[in-house]
Parts: sequence; C-alpha cells; structure tokens
Amino acid sequence: VAIPAAGKLLGGGIGRSEAELRLLEAVRADGSIYTSTNGTVTIRFSLKREEKITRVKSLLDACGVLFTCGPKSGKPDATLIRLLKHETCDWIKEFLGTGKSKAYSSKILELSQSEREVLLDEIRYWDASQRPEGYGKTSGNKQTSVSTAKRDEAGWLQTLSVISGRS
Repeated sequence: VAIPAAGKLLGGGIGRSEAELRLLEAVRADGSIYTSTNGTVTIRFSLKREEKITRVKSLLDACGVLFTCGPKSGKPDATLIRLLKHETCDWIKEFLGTGKSKAYSSKILELSQSEREVLLDEIRYWDASQRPEGYGKTSGNKQTSVSTAKRDEAGWLQTLSVISGRS
C-alpha cells in the first residue's frame, strides 16, 4: 500500500457553469437555505456591504436566477435578496444541505480540478482575506485565510484546497 504525499485529485466534474459554482460558494458563505412544507427551496441573503450585494446580483444574473431585492424588515442597514424558484436553487440545496448543517461535504470530491479552482477563487469575495506572501510588498503570490466558526466546514475547505494542490 502506498500513501501519496502530494498530488491533485482530478475528479470527474459535476457539469455546472462557472457562475453556478461561484453562486454555490456565495450561498455557502453568506446565504440561508430554506425548504417550505410544500418542498419549494428558497435561498436568501441578508447583506450590508455594497460590494457583496453587487456581487450576488451579478452572479444571479449570470445564472439566470430571478430575485427580489429590498431593505430587510427590522434592519434598515441590511438588504434582503431572495432568490425565486429556480433549478439552480434546488441543486445548491442538494449540494450544501439546509439550515445550520449547510456546508461542503464529501461531494467536493466529485468536482473536477477546474471546478474546485472556481470555488477557491470565489472564496476571497466572502469569508476570506488575502495578503501578499513571501518577502517584500511586490510579491505576486497571495495567501488566502478563511474564517469559519464550524470545525467541519474548516476541514472540508482545507480538503478542497489540498486536493487542488494548494496549502
């Protein structure tokens, strides 16, 4: 038996567009997924930062998902974006789950290398911070740090990174 010390998992891919994968990461980070009693999936964002609001709207437009947008009731400084019924919402719910258990899981192992790269790139807009890595301020490399309060989520994000050839 040989245990690989390094490498990349190629994965078969799930056949989703780049915009859908980026929306998946946005929902994982800042969205809420609800399933009504009749089975309708609803995804909502409650956001304050204008750059996140603009990004979500752009991703939804790219995915062809209709949405409503307005001030959040009881929170005048927050914007509520509610996605209208769409197949993409159902797929995101199947991939992430709902409620407090919403997170990446072993399903990330099905993603192709290019699909994982899209998710890893999108993380920087949501739960991550980036800083130059290496010596001097001119270094082109960036180190991304992700913050989460969920240990399982941190583990899957780390797995996502490692099987993509990143540390």
